[in-house]
Amino acid sequence: MYGLTLMFFFSSEHKCAAKETEFMEIPSLPVARFKDLGEDEDGDEICSICLVEFEGEDAVSKLRRCEHVFHYNCMEQWLDRNQFSCPLCRSLLFS
Repeated sequence: MYGLTLMFFFSSEHKCAAKETEFMEIPSLPVARFKDLGEDEDGDEICSICLVEFEGEDAVSKLRRCEHVFHYNCMEQWLDRNQFSCPLCRSLLFS
């Protein structure tokens, strides 16, 4: 069954009409140094995307709706994969 599915997706005979779509402009992520957020710097906080502890000079994004904190680069990669919700609570990042 999987062979047929893969053949369907990679078949050169399968044509799909390209449509021009307008994408809404995505607001930028907030960025700050971790130590400037006033969060706990004693190693209790980790980025739940990469699982690395935050350090004082790390560039982080604190999400506006849920206030979860992630490394800025981790959130950029998250968005590049078309994930537009918080990795922890799944609240929408942009309204």
